[in-house]
Amino acid sequence: MTVIDIVKAASNSYGTCVKSEIMASGANNPAFDADTDPAHPIQIIHVNPATPHINQMHESKSVPSMRDPTQDLTGSTVTLTHDKSESLEQGLDMHPISNTISTATLTNGDYGSRIILVEDKLAGIPIESAPPYDTLDVNLNEKTPRGGIYTVTNYAANIRRNIDAAPPSLSEKDLEKKDVDEEDETSTGRDTWGKEIEFLLSCIAMSVGLGNVWRFPFIALDNGGGAFVIPYIIVLIIIGKPIYYMEMLIGQFSSRGSAKVYDMCPAFRGGGVGQVFAITVVTTYYTFLMALTLKYMIDSFSAELPWSVCRPEWGPCVDSSVGNISTLIDESTGRLMVKTSAELYFTREVLKEKDTIHDGLGIPNYRLVICLFISWSIVAGLLIKGVKSSGKASYFLAIFPYVVLGILFTRAVTLPGAMKGLEYFFRPQWDKLFEPKVWYNAVTQVFFSLSVCFGNVIMYSSYNKFRHNVSRDAAIITSIDTFTSLLAGSTVFGILGHLAYKVGTDDVGIVVKGGPGLAFISYPDAIAKFDWFPQGFSVLFFFMLYTLGIGSNVAMTSCIMTIFKDKFKHIAHWKITMSIAVVMFSIAIVYTTPGGQFVLELVDHHGATFVVFFLAIIELMTFCWIYGVKRLCDDVYFMLGYRPNVIWRMCWKFITPIVMIVIFIYSLISLKPVTYNGYVYKDSHYAIGWCITALGISQVPIWATVSFLRQPKAENSIKRFLNTFRPLPNWGPTNPVLLRKYKEYITTID
Repeated sequence: MTVIDIVKAASNSYGTCVKSEIMASGANNPAFDADTDPAHPIQIIHVNPATPHINQMHESKSVPSMRDPTQDLTGSTVTLTHDKSESLEQGLDMHPISNTISTATLTNGDYGSRIILVEDKLAGIPIESAPPYDTLDVNLNEKTPRGGIYTVTNYAANIRRNIDAAPPSLSEKDLEKKDVDEEDETSTGRDTWGKEIEFLLSCIAMSVGLGNVWRFPFIALDNGGGAFVIPYIIVLIIIGKPIYYMEMLIGQFSSRGSAKVYDMCPAFRGGGVGQVFAITVVTTYYTFLMALTLKYMIDSFSAELPWSVCRPEWGPCVDSSVGNISTLIDESTGRLMVKTSAELYFTREVLKEKDTIHDGLGIPNYRLVICLFISWSIVAGLLIKGVKSSGKASYFLAIFPYVVLGILFTRAVTLPGAMKGLEYFFRPQWDKLFEPKVWYNAVTQVFFSLSVCFGNVIMYSSYNKFRHNVSRDAAIITSIDTFTSLLAGSTVFGILGHLAYKVGTDDVGIVVKGGPGLAFISYPDAIAKFDWFPQGFSVLFFFMLYTLGIGSNVAMTSCIMTIFKDKFKHIAHWKITMSIAVVMFSIAIVYTTPGGQFVLELVDHHGATFVVFFLAIIELMTFCWIYGVKRLCDDVYFMLGYRPNVIWRMCWKFITPIVMIVIFIYSLISLKPVTYNGYVYKDSHYAIGWCITALGISQVPIWATVSFLRQPKAENSIKRFLNTFRPLPNWGPTNPVLLRKYKEYITTID
């Protein structure tokens, strides 16, 4: 097809389109014989007045191809001229507009672009062509003159709000109700949550993840115990909650993913692209952690927990199932002189870990590869239909972990020695509050716990209805996340207190391992000492971890998928889902090798933590300073009918960005080469790590340059540069009705 393909000329009950014909004309498009180019037909649809709902193919004509296909037609318009002559000849009982001109605005310049808004110049009334009032589908794949004029014969009859064609039976109240129904749609072809509760539960499943269970307890313990809760809550209030709320508002308002949302300021689109890069890095190894959890859950069904006893090939070892081993504690260091079977099972049997990677990474562990494949299969299955399917899964993914956590907490506090563990966890070390490192760790924990500045929150919110109350949801989610961290910490340290009691020491710190070791060494070690049904509690614990991992990974993968889906709308959703799953699975296999943990530590440090902090500052500068808090609050007022209070505005404009800049500067000053278990990487390894960092950060200048080059070359360089910091013409709600009203609203307040 060429120029415009009339796919539908569907009439409604109060208007009939007898015949529609489109011909190219205009200053840059000389007259031509429509029958001379059979290779590019224009389809003409005939609708019988007696049966206005039935479209029939009438004839085909053709026009020459003229447009340069490389032209960007985003926001372009075509002009429609209406003629009443043939309608009158048919003797129809209506009065179509005679020789009037309307402007049809295109959604974009891509293949299959649809006319989304027709403005009737005579009546002065905008006319929506949203379903079921579809009128024309515009095919811009062929060459047509930019901004060309197209003549449409007898077209006005099926325009809903044409004042001459609208029937008396359609009241203004009915029209207003129809407008409300149309505004409830996010945008044509974009999914929305089936129910509001699905968005809330999905965000809970996303934010409450593995970091709440094993990262928060250890970080809190290492940074002042109970005293760490104070800086954590402060950081949550001045950084976590404001960013979470802001990302929810912007995602819902724009109905765009984390990269597309930078239509508000194209110069910093690289910030969104960089976030996609960072979330991709995290997703690759996050699923590997899920694979480890699945491996332990499967092993828990054994008659005897496999990590409870030592194996001859492990060398010096003490059974985790053994009770008092206080005689094996080195009094000078306070540490065990031999390793437990739980620790050796994790490093020797599960990871098959090497001491160095000087001679390569080794062969992947096929058991972990199978667990990895199962994990990605589950994630892909939950996302195969987008938020429609993942939203249904959120009921289980968000609620079940709390059932298990409640059971484990009840069991933990009833164990001998549990109070020692809780005291160790909550005992404040007030001197720690004056260490900058503690505040830095509080910020990192808030970021990774809430998943802010990764693009996930923006992505999930973009599937909301336009009027959804995100203020309520943001408050609920951030509060639940904090509560979960404290509950998980209490559960874990209650059980570790029991472990210390069994070992025969009052120092809980002896039995604590940091990071993943807390979940795969310390906790299994404690469960192995349970007197009653340790297998059952082990299955519950690791199934809970696995469920938490699925919820978070579904969100991260959805964020990546949304970027591709927004860009390539013509590609089937399941194809994007499966492609991402296959690529991610292939990359993650590297972590299943004996040297995989060395790679994971390097990638996590250089591809996630440092990059995310930098991109968080870019995001805050863009949203709060360049786009502006005032404009943001105006958008919120248009969307929800109120403006955020002065506390939110102060945080967005001053407190949150400034604190983040200070934290980032501190991270640069205190930057040290990453190590793993005392192993110092080669210079070539560090070079690879910094290349990963550069790849994430460099997206900002790269896309800023692209944005500058895309500006019209007729303008001078300074104006082109300044234009990159201004919102694109199509910035706003993606729903055409809301976009028109938003443009009018912004004009009145500027």
